[in-house]
Amino acid sequence: MDLKSKYNLNDEVFSISQQHHQIEYECKTCAGTGEVAINNTPPRECPDCHGCGYRTQWDPLEWAVSLSLHIGRIECQAESLIKTGDFDNFGVYDPDNITFQEEYMCYETGIGSGNTYLVDRLFPSKEAAQAECDARNLVKT
Repeated sequence: MDLKSKYNLNDEVFSISQQHHQIEYECKTCAGTGEVAINNTPPRECPDCHGCGYRTQWDPLEWAVSLSLHIGRIECQAESLIKTGDFDNFGVYDPDNITFQEEYMCYETGIGSGNTYLVDRLFPSKEAAQAECDARNLVKT
């Protein structure tokens, strides 16, 4: 069996991830002042914005191109096993049941103790990564 990875060492790739974006807007309770006064009492801290004058809202999760990276470590695992017991590593060989998994580590996020990226979240160009983000964002979960 030949094991071939999609990317090679030092290849530039673009990762995608699900991201939130923070939206800040003026607090309606205090009109952005951070204080409220009721019936001529001394002003007090706004109970809604806690004195900062704005509120924070997070938009829904969306897929976005997150990083430009360079492959620094490749890990490939192939397995062909029919499990015969209660433990994950006991079984018999099954040539019709081969699973293959690729994982990558990149120089920019640490080799050995950094982030691990699965092959389905890495793309050879920014345009390909953006096209995949657009497709995934059309699917509502």
